Amino acid sequence: MMNANNRLQFIVGIGILYFTMFIIALRVNHLHSHLFSFQIIPLSLILISISSINSFLYYERIFPQLNLFFLASSIVIRIFFFSYACCLMIFVLISAKKVKSETILAAICGYLLIGIIWSFLYLIFWEIDPHAFHLTIAREYQYKPWNLSIYFSFSTLTTLGYGDIIPIDRWVMFLANMEAVLGSFYLAIVVARLVSIYDLSKEE
Repeated sequence: MMNANNRLQFIVGIGILYFTMFIIALRVNHLHSHLFSFQIIPLSLILISISSINSFLYYERIFPQLNLFFLASSIVIRIFFFSYACCLMIFVLISAKKVKSETILAAICGYLLIGIIWSFLYLIFWEIDPHAFHLTIAREYQYKPWNLSIYFSFSTLTTLGYGDIIPIDRWVMFLANMEAVLGSFYLAIVVARLVSIYDLSKEE
């Protein structure tokens, strides 16, 4: 169970996370409400509530036998929201005709969202099996799995690779390889796209 200080940090962190997810839902509703026969906002609020409750139950260890279910269901919902946001950023980038501030922000957000999505995947493995990763330097963090999973994710995405966290599990190694390749491809494609848009806007 969490102490009072940890619980406050958890509430603040989760609040920011789910507020971001709600903003994504509003964006979906604004752009694509005409495509759906159901109400997007109420459904999104239900999913966000389920994810936040499951996160709380997981960290509080209220039902230990269901911890894996609480963790997996919470993270799957997060991945769903952030994956859509990433696809939305990529769509903005692809459909752009000129280089604008919106285009550049979409490119940056898309890149950061990839790192966040992968950090959720690493978090699942880290929580299930802490030995899936090897830490060359002992670290003491509150909520260590989340802190270290997002740190490892962005180190891998940027192919920085400090070497202080090493994946050992074969599936984690596979995810790390995929993220590094995706990060490199993303940067190469985004730069090429921005250059081509800029050249076309100059010709016009």
